[in-house]
Amino acid sequence: MGNAKRRVSAKRKSQFLGNGSTIKHSKNSSATFTNTSSSKIKIPTAFDEEIAEYQCKPLTGNRIDMKVLLNLFLQLCCPRCFEEGILLSEDSTYGLCSNFVIRYKHCDFYSGFSSSKKTLNCPEVNTRFVYGMRQIGKGFSAGFKLCGTLNLPRLSKTAYTNHRINSCP
Repeated sequence: MGNAKRRVSAKRKSQFLGNGSTIKHSKNSSATFTNTSSSKIKIPTAFDEEIAEYQCKPLTGNRIDMKVLLNLFLQLCCPRCFEEGILLSEDSTYGLCSNFVIRYKHCDFYSGFSSSKKTLNCPEVNTRFVYGMRQIGKGFSAGFKLCGTLNLPRLSKTAYTNHRINSCP
């Protein structure tokens, strides 16, 4: 009785249902055809591909090296005088968020922008930082050390406390 063999049922092989990545068209579809060449349909222009690529993949995260950005700005031209040479300077900081000013060498045109979008009049990067520190169970001093290690501007104690109070459920 102990030596009796158990019969194990073999698994059935799955049936091939076709390539899952191909587009299936119904036979009864009433599609209208235009007079375009097959090469136009198969090969879209490079510009259209770039636009589609940028629309599909949004930019996320904070990973910009300022030296690379400055070298890029030097090659751009002014919208007024069309001369090359843009100067980027940091106007002010609030925690991890910086406010930048773009000035042009050859004219008085300038424009300002922030490195993070604002939610409820607070930079989103600061709110995310405080929330992240709370998620891992750490406080202000651990965040202070983390910013120092990563060579980031530090969030002040009052700003950290204000974000902590505002983010409480």
